[in-house]
Amino acid sequence: MALTIIWSPKSQKTFDKIIIYILNHFTEREVKKFIAEVNGKLETIVSFPKAYPKSKQNKKLHHCVINKFTSMVYRYEEEKQTIEIVLFWDNRTNPDKIKP
Repeated sequence: MALTIIWSPKSQKTFDKIIIYILNHFTEREVKKFIAEVNGKLETIVSFPKAYPKSKQNKKLHHCVINKFTSMVYRYEEEKQTIEIVLFWDNRTNPDKIKP
């Protein structure tokens, strides 16, 4: 059975913020590259949901580095066969500020 990916409202908001930042400081090419990087990580997660390490702050969450600037936090619920994208995070920000 295939896993279902669910985007939380917070993940949608933080993803959109990153896209807007990239558009304001770079070009559409970089936006497309970022989206491709996210899609590639999601493909890996669907195939191997435990591939990325658990978060140090919350052992129910996994931390996936998208690129040197951005990470994604997700929750794998094996019983429900779901992957919930919790949020996207700017790696240059203090990780103690993460509130999933």
